[in-house]
Amino acid sequence: MSVSTASNGGVSEEEGDDEPLSTGDIYFTLSNCRRRFLIQYLSRQEPTSVTELSRVIAAWENETPAEELSYDERKTVYTALLQTHLPKLDRMGVVEYDASRKHVRLTDRADQLRPYLELDQEGTDGDDAVPYGFLVWVLLGVAASGVLLGRYSVAGLEGALLTALSFGVAAGVSVGFVLAATETVSE
Repeated sequence: MSVSTASNGGVSEEEGDDEPLSTGDIYFTLSNCRRRFLIQYLSRQEPTSVTELSRVIAAWENETPAEELSYDERKTVYTALLQTHLPKLDRMGVVEYDASRKHVRLTDRADQLRPYLELDQEGTDGDDAVPYGFLVWVLLGVAASGVLLGRYSVAGLEGALLTALSFGVAAGVSVGFVLAATETVSE
């Protein structure tokens, strides 16, 4: 890989598909939801036309069925893919983009991005792929223990036990939510 240049939006120019993507290139690629959607879709349906790709991405972005999209919604994504995203990803060696046929497919180099994406989903339908329930319950446990400690001036061993109990309850509840969500997804 050569040094990044300003003319290509901070993307390192491709010198060989055998070299790993730089951390900067990975972050750049995944920083845009259209590029993430593109990689997710192509990981399941490749090769595909830019028209089909733009239709699917527009549907995901607008959280609407593809058949209900307006011309402008599809055209906006189509234009952005042709003018920005596909040329950059092609230069990076993440996709092979045939500009004359308007077809695109992932390369083996895209495999380096997979650990950062949850590609096993059926699609992005607006639901969060990350189980944020755990984080919410932990934060609630911290808040509850902080309120209790402040309100009742519990210190020392009792305070530590109360804090541990709060975290334990929060973690147990969140694990239950995660397991319930996992069962729902697998059905």
